Amino acid sequence: MEKTKLNFMLYGEGSFLNKGCEAIINTTIKKINKSCEGKIILSTNDIEYDKKFYNDIISDYVKGTYSYEELDDDEKKRLKYFESIPFNYENFEKILNKDCIKSIDDVDICLSAGGDNYCYGEPNWIYTINKEIKKKHKKNVLWCTSLFEKIESPEMIRDLKTFDVIMARETLTFNALKGFIEKDRLMLTPDTAFSLEKTEIVLPQIFDKGPVVGINISPLIMKYTDDSAGVVESIKELINYILNSTNYGICLIPHVYIDGNNDLEALKKLKEMFSEVERVFLLQDRVYNCQELKYIISHCRFLVAARTHASIAGYSSNVPTLVIGYSVKSKGIALDLFGDYENYVIPVDKVTTKNLMERFIYLMDNEEHIKKVLAEKSKIYKEKADNQVIDLVERLKMLDEKNITNKSLCTGCLACYNACPVNAIEKKNDENGFICPEINKEKCISCNKCKEVCPVNCRYKAKEFPGIYLAVKNNNNDERMRSSSGGVVVRLANYIIKNNGVVYGVGFENKRAKHMRIDSIDKISKTMGSKYVQSDIDKIYKDVENDLKAGKRVLFTGTSCQVEGLKGYLKVEYNNLVCVSVICHGVPSPGVLKKYLTEKEEKLKQSIVDVNFRYKSYGWHDYSINYVFENTEKNIKRNDDLYMKGFLSNITLRESCYNCQMKMFEKNSSDIILGDFWGIENVFNDIDDDKGVSAVIINSDKGKELYTAIKNDFVGRKTDYESILKYNSALQYSVAYNKAREKFFSLMKDMSVENALIIVLYESYSKIVQKQEEEMSRLNNHISDLLEAKKYFLGQIELRDINSSNQKKRISELEKELETIYNSKRWKYTSSIVDRFKRNK
Repeated sequence: MEKTKLNFMLYGEGSFLNKGCEAIINTTIKKINKSCEGKIILSTNDIEYDKKFYNDIISDYVKGTYSYEELDDDEKKRLKYFESIPFNYENFEKILNKDCIKSIDDVDICLSAGGDNYCYGEPNWIYTINKEIKKKHKKNVLWCTSLFEKIESPEMIRDLKTFDVIMARETLTFNALKGFIEKDRLMLTPDTAFSLEKTEIVLPQIFDKGPVVGINISPLIMKYTDDSAGVVESIKELINYILNSTNYGICLIPHVYIDGNNDLEALKKLKEMFSEVERVFLLQDRVYNCQELKYIISHCRFLVAARTHASIAGYSSNVPTLVIGYSVKSKGIALDLFGDYENYVIPVDKVTTKNLMERFIYLMDNEEHIKKVLAEKSKIYKEKADNQVIDLVERLKMLDEKNITNKSLCTGCLACYNACPVNAIEKKNDENGFICPEINKEKCISCNKCKEVCPVNCRYKAKEFPGIYLAVKNNNNDERMRSSSGGVVVRLANYIIKNNGVVYGVGFENKRAKHMRIDSIDKISKTMGSKYVQSDIDKIYKDVENDLKAGKRVLFTGTSCQVEGLKGYLKVEYNNLVCVSVICHGVPSPGVLKKYLTEKEEKLKQSIVDVNFRYKSYGWHDYSINYVFENTEKNIKRNDDLYMKGFLSNITLRESCYNCQMKMFEKNSSDIILGDFWGIENVFNDIDDDKGVSAVIINSDKGKELYTAIKNDFVGRKTDYESILKYNSALQYSVAYNKAREKFFSLMKDMSVENALIIVLYESYSKIVQKQEEEMSRLNNHISDLLEAKKYFLGQIELRDINSSNQKKRISELEKELETIYNSKRWKYTSSIVDRFKRNK
């Protein structure tokens, strides 16, 4: 069989001193080597130990995560700087994982091969590496993983969506992922270690004396229970039972040798309890490799194990195994093998002497049946595991043929739709109403132009332009009031059109936002104001190209992904093109807005003519949404409008918005970047008149030239990047994924947008309010204590009929403390949330 030429990097591996990690890497690299030709790079946190092994297959070892002490002085200074600006873990993790991130350039496919790295809190270091992999447009696969039965972390969900393929090693994780990972990118596969080969060694003498029960415990089982002494006592009693009721020997088998998490230390303490008993043997003469340990385990009659890969070594060797589990993986693997896990897994927090004994006796009573099941399943699992890399490469190939890019990262910019020479790309709305390109395979000629112009697929070279940061407001108050913020775009557009140019911006027609060509000043108003929905580009890029080639000056405004889509389509940097992008929170579904507006029309029996998403009748800071009907208008404050609540709560956004690659310093090559200068009152209070101030970032010489030509139309102040970023985090960072999103889109299919939003927002707010009510209760209890104290001191003065200065002083102090609480932001914020929720409930 001819090998596929591919380079791989495996990352997320801790140390080969963890024999589960070694088993994963051992089997994975052998499968890669069997079916693929190319480099294999291993990123490991224990490079000094691990690089002693597998040098015949692994091309290079790179350092995984650095500790702070291992960094040079310049890197330490950068970390100190990052502590002084708005915190974001990516800034830190990029430095700490620098070697791994650098190695991404040298490979085609990255495998996140830690197995259960997601099971122990938020793995921010993995999130950062994954984001860098997507920036560099390399394939990324979550390899043979276990997660949770229910995945709730928005950050984790957002990260998981970026993988090209996720391979779940058991059904519980697979089912949890099905809720938000499209089926083509999800595979159910055994743990790769089911195919681990054994290395024959001389067995310890305990095996010469008769049948042996292997026992593996770990420090981790102590971590996951409040009664670690009780767990150890139960295992001790199990050993006593085996010694007294059978002729079996006991072999205490470590599977992890890492400092601070060393099975050997835990097993030594267990051995001390049986120090005089020859039938209890501790395997401690040396550090065995994973294949040697599997050989030892395969000769056990039964196995009791806490480590997952110790249990997999038992299962795949047909050894009846009882698992002391502390995560979903143990339950999921047993469920897939036996159809249930009750008799084969005891959660660590449920371990008692009684249930440990009962389950071990179950193994003995059902030994032959269990061995038969394992023999049948192990054969199937080994065959599946042997073909994992082949199956993965085929799945990635299928996805490449089907999709222009990872669907969850597709921005809907439609560069591919404009670029296809045979119109094989069709523009369709998906089930959630988002504009999505789809390849018509019957028309496709496999020219790959669609993939070449896709901004998600493109590498980005950072601009050397230093950036100019401004706070700006239009001198024309009428134009500013009709604009979303400071009224900058209208002045840019006026200048371009007056100088033989055309403007491309977003207008609103038939309940949808769409890009349109503007060639006269009287039409500029059509594109004024923010549109909080994704606009339809359609074939606008072709029109822009025609105008540019005709020598016209062109101003293109849109989101940063639309700007990058245009530039990807054009492939040439035109001097007569100026691109302006907005600081984008994210784009809601056009289908949601259309349905929402239709529902409003049905209520009023009138057609909607226009929507102004940033109406300033109550001011710029407290803007509202203005719905213009045929015979009336509805003006709703943003905090009371359900569509805006869904938008600002990140419920209705496009999937790519949660992992936007088109942020500042990433793939944002816009000449000018515009947004609201939120927080202006804290920077330049004197220019804040509540009519709108824009944050303006000049990002190129072309942008500087255009702004300079019209700067006298504005009141402008120079500022810095941090002042803009402080209240505009969307400039650099993607919004948080809201796990209510999936439920909302599911509900919306069967009910109104309004009702679907009410349900998911109510559930979200209920949790927030519950926490606030608990806070209110604590504050009220404190206030009650203060009032009782005040009452006591007043009573003492009255009772004794004395003029006590100490008593009065204490009363004065209590009154000041009460006043401080009532005037505090904490009290006002907490009480306002609770009161508002109760009013709207």
